[in-house]
Amino acid sequence: MYTNTALVVYADVTNTASYVQLHAQLTRLNELRNRSRQKLNRYRYLQRLLKPFDNPSENVQPNLVYVSHEGSGNANKAGKELERELVKMREQLAKVEGGVKVLKQSEQFQRRETDEMTEEFGIVDDEIERSKVEKILQRGS
Repeated sequence: MYTNTALVVYADVTNTASYVQLHAQLTRLNELRNRSRQKLNRYRYLQRLLKPFDNPSENVQPNLVYVSHEGSGNANKAGKELERELVKMREQLAKVEGGVKVLKQSEQFQRRETDEMTEEFGIVDDEIERSKVEKILQRGS
């Protein structure tokens, strides 16, 4: 009987050790499962937040569409309209740019012309005259 008791005690120790091991493993797996669930819930929440952006051409701003520079191969009617407006805007920009260049050139021409007249006819700028008068007055005081 003594041998049977030893086996029972040994079996209880072995079962207890494996029970503790299995319990620890289940606890780790449970923690891992809980973290995975939290992660999944967070991703689902983010997915719900991004739902309105699933189809941006219809949900976000339907009036804006992609237009390529070569032309609108697959653009819709609004895209072609937008492309026409962009072409008009580029043309107007070129006109404005040309006008600005002409203005700058005319200002430079006017300055040169004024300088030439000043030299040729002895016409002096009012500011220069004022500064000369102020210097003379300061010397006299």
